[in-house]
Amino acid sequence: MIVRRLLYFLLASVIILLDQTTKILAVKALGDGKIIRPFDNDFIWLILVYNSGSAFGMKLLPSIVLAVIAFIAAVGLGYYLWRKTDIPLLYGFPLALIMGGAIGNLIDRVRIGEVIDYFSVDMPNFIMNRFPVFNIADSAVSVGITIIMLLSLFRPMPKSVKEQASLTNTNASPELIASEITNATELSLNSESSQDVEIDSSNSADCGVNHRLRAE
Repeated sequence: MIVRRLLYFLLASVIILLDQTTKILAVKALGDGKIIRPFDNDFIWLILVYNSGSAFGMKLLPSIVLAVIAFIAAVGLGYYLWRKTDIPLLYGFPLALIMGGAIGNLIDRVRIGEVIDYFSVDMPNFIMNRFPVFNIADSAVSVGITIIMLLSLFRPMPKSVKEQASLTNTNASPELIASEITNATELSLNSESSQDVEIDSSNSADCGVNHRLRAE
C-alpha cells in the first residue's frame, strides 16, 4: 500500500514540475506580448496571460480567497491520499491530478499573486471565439474532476455524497470543487467499506448456523 501512496504523490509532483517549468518557459518566450502558433494555424496559440481569478479566467473570488481554498484542498487531498490505504487506483490517480494542479496554481498565487496561463485553443464560432487561456495545472484539475464524474456514472455515489460534492455547480471554482471531492470520495469509500463489513458479518453468521446444523 505504501508504494501506491507514493505513486499518487509522485504523479502530483510530476504535474507540479511540468506546470512550473512550462510557466517559466512561457514567461521567457512570451513576455513581450508575442503569440506563437505551434502548428501554423489558429487552433492552438501560446500567449502569456496573468490571471487573478480562478481557472480559465473566471473571476469569481479574490485571489487571496482562492489561494486559501487551494491550500485547504491540497492539504486535505494530501492527507486523505496518505491516510487512506484502501483507495482504488481509479479514484487515487484523478485525486492526485487534482492535488498537483491545485498546488501548481497555488505556487503562482503565493509567489506573484496571480496565475500564469499560456494555452489558447480555438473553438467553433457558435460557441465562443476562443477557449479561455489555461495552463497545465488547470488541465490536471479538470481532467481529474472529469474522471471522477465519469466514474460516478458507473459506480453511483450515495445521494448524500452527490449533494455534498455539488459537482454540477458550474459557479464553483476548481479549488473549491477539489476540496468537496475529497469529502465526497471519502464518504463514498467509507460507505462501500461499511457494506463490505456487513456482508462479511452476514456470511460469518450463516457459516455459524451451518456449522451448528452439521453438529446436530
